[in-house]
Amino acid sequence: MFKKLSGSVIDVFKALWTIQSEQDKYFKIRSYEENKSTLEKDIPRMSLVDFTSTFAEFAKVCSSEDMYKQQYLQGNLDGGLAIDLFKSYAAEHIDALEKQAKQYPVNSDARKKFDEDIEKQLSLWFNQSNHVVLRFAYRDEKGQLCALGFMANTKVPNHWTLQISKNGTDPLEQRTTSFFAHENFITSPSASAVQLEELQEQIKADLGSPKVYQLISSILQKNGEVSVPELNALNLRIISNQNIDNRDLKKQQLLDYFKFIRENFSNDQLLKIIEDIEKNSVEDINFFKDENYSTTLKEIYDTVNFSISQLNEGPEKADLIYKNQLTFFAIQFELSVQAQKDEEYIPEHVRSSFLEKARQFRQERHNLSNQAKNYQNKSLSELMKSTVDEANEAYKASLIKTRDSEIEKNNNKKISPPMKHDQNFGERNQELLIVGALAVLTTISLILILTGVLAPVGIAIEVGIYTTLAIVGTALAGTSALAAGSAILYQEKQFANEMQTYETEVQKRENHTKRLTEEYAHLIENGITSSCDFLSRILENTQEPHHAESKDLSDALTKLEEITASSPEYNRAEILVDSISLPSTTTIVKTANEEQQAVPAISDVDPKI
Repeated sequence: MFKKLSGSVIDVFKALWTIQSEQDKYFKIRSYEENKSTLEKDIPRMSLVDFTSTFAEFAKVCSSEDMYKQQYLQGNLDGGLAIDLFKSYAAEHIDALEKQAKQYPVNSDARKKFDEDIEKQLSLWFNQSNHVVLRFAYRDEKGQLCALGFMANTKVPNHWTLQISKNGTDPLEQRTTSFFAHENFITSPSASAVQLEELQEQIKADLGSPKVYQLISSILQKNGEVSVPELNALNLRIISNQNIDNRDLKKQQLLDYFKFIRENFSNDQLLKIIEDIEKNSVEDINFFKDENYSTTLKEIYDTVNFSISQLNEGPEKADLIYKNQLTFFAIQFELSVQAQKDEEYIPEHVRSSFLEKARQFRQERHNLSNQAKNYQNKSLSELMKSTVDEANEAYKASLIKTRDSEIEKNNNKKISPPMKHDQNFGERNQELLIVGALAVLTTISLILILTGVLAPVGIAIEVGIYTTLAIVGTALAGTSALAAGSAILYQEKQFANEMQTYETEVQKRENHTKRLTEEYAHLIENGITSSCDFLSRILENTQEPHHAESKDLSDALTKLEEITASSPEYNRAEILVDSISLPSTTTIVKTANEEQQAVPAISDVDPKI
């Protein structure tokens, strides 16, 4: 049995969370600055499913002045509240078990059984590997911003919560929301029961978007259990900070390709196919799914090349081959640096280099140069490899330059050694040593006089007065010697401290230089390693378009139109390959430029399929 609780956000939340402190968490009025700060962090983490607008437009609406003034509720814009309900149930479930367990003595068999059960339930409900989550913002048929959030336990597949919120940019009291969940999650008496056979229709009605319902309908099976493979597959298409399937970028790529075709070709059958593809891109919710989009790109690329083969020989024909190739290269380079899942890492220096290369391809397409024609000699894989190599060289050079600048700045910090650091002990204390030596000599002389040792030398001293003077002189001379010794001791101690401080500062500088060298070496190594991982990843699925001998283009296009009319689910690329064969572009270019060196075949191109 499942239950549904719907109404205004305020009424629904009060029914779900009866404790006042929990309600306060959702209804707390925050300042303009708090809302602004929180939204600026939240918007890049959100995902969008919008078949009529873009993520940029969504972000613009969410970061408007009006939104900052509203009562911003985290999770209301992208379905995060379904996770809150799921976790709230899990916590209450464990809490209830713990309360029951406390009814029994600690060491009793019943208590032990409860404790074991609690451990199992903790693992069941709080182990993240058992959780599957889907959440995104979307627009309904009325153009209102809505949110969908879904969380389930893979071990108990009928235990899930689903949030559908409407008009999340309106004032709090005007927002509406619905929660669908297993009956264990919703205990409010105001909730209504939903029979299994009614579940899908009620969800569809509340969503208010047939396309979004078509997208998510397969994640719930007929028995009401979650289909984990279906949900995981859908999650791969819904990435944070972008629209589903990265359709905003792909749509712009497609429009650019169509513009190129319409400006350069007048083949009615080709233009009709392009028109059909353009229409399908609007109507088919899976059109921009990676594998579908790659197939369509290859189809367009091949179809354009087949059309070129029917043109009269001449320089214009060869130029169109180059331009078609450059257009295709630009698209593939852009797609290669779009993350396929949230945890997928693409080095920023590689990303920026690939995007710059894509820009160059498009620029060259409008003004063909020798460089553009040189690309003809390289496959897509080779160009990607060389771009990664160039990006790594520039990255390494930039980091080394920054490192050297920091080391130079560090080394330029003035560290002055103590004065007289280049003198020995005698040179540093020369004056004090002289004073001390004279004092010692004087002391010795006076002692000799007092003892009468110098009397025989002819020095006649009056015993009374001169004896007294000799004693005083001896004392003064001894004091001078001691003072000189103390001064030397103090001066040497101070010199030792200054030298120790100086050596410590020098060591700090050397250590800092060593640390900078090691840190930048680590950055360089990580950057290059991650770029190589990225390159291996994108080249794994790279294939080359098929080209064979030419037949009649009109027959193939007619066949393609017939199959399109009879079956919307067809593989255009396979039809083209089966029904048309094209001479290698080397032959085409050679015919157009008989006296020039032939350009290698475009069959070297290997698009990312």
